[in-house]
Amino acid sequence: MIGHLEGAYVHQILGSIKMPKQFPPEIKERALGLYIKGDKSAREIAEILWDDFTIEVKPSTIYLWA
Repeated sequence: MIGHLEGAYVHQILGSIKMPKQFPPEIKERALGLYIKGDKSAREIAEILWDDFTIEVKPSTIYLWA
């Protein structure tokens, strides 16, 4: 059905699809605990998570979890 679309065009569309990053539950729990305390910004929480787990969590992800 999309035979006429094969080639670079389809590759560009399908190549841009990314699966959401999966985080271990302890990272999410730590982030939510810090967020609920209310004394840290999402950016600060992301930095703490990097220090504790050496994994990048974007501030927008922290807001999404909250």
